Amino acid sequence: MIPMLLLSLLLAQTASPPHDLVTRFYSKYVKLDTSDSFFKGSAKRVLFPFLTTRLRRVLDDAGACQADWVRQQPKGSTDKPPFVDGFFFSTMPDGLPTSFMLGPIEALPHGRYRVTVDFVRKEIADLITWRDIVIVAKDGDRFAIDDVVSDADSSTDGERRLSESFDGCRGRRWIGGL
Repeated sequence: MIPMLLLSLLLAQTASPPHDLVTRFYSKYVKLDTSDSFFKGSAKRVLFPFLTTRLRRVLDDAGACQADWVRQQPKGSTDKPPFVDGFFFSTMPDGLPTSFMLGPIEALPHGRYRVTVDFVRKEIADLITWRDIVIVAKDGDRFAIDDVVSDADSSTDGERRLSESFDGCRGRRWIGGL
């Protein structure tokens, strides 16, 4: 028989608020309609409740910036707006993952956590795998996703964070670039 304290410790290691949050989020994420624009589609309604107030504001600003880009285009332009390629919450630009598995969870200062997520996208003849990191933080009285670090196994210098990936924007305004 397992002593109650040991059982509590084992359960705490396998299911924690950050673990549960990220599992619920990506369970919904892998089922999204990939034709939806995140800024105005059902994906936003489904995923926004899982995000911190800060990250929701960043994404709202990016959506307004994209709309400002459209407004600035000459009549009849066929240019593609910024931020339409790829998916915000995983690195793979060519489609959503078909499955995921959580890896290690690392406690960070200030009650934040880094949750490793291993993704798989099943193609007809291949399995594509990659790893991202989800940053989870307290937002009021709940845990929420505060950022996503793309391509955790990349050898490039520095982390590429979702919240810092809207080049060409200054807040809600398109100022150029890309």
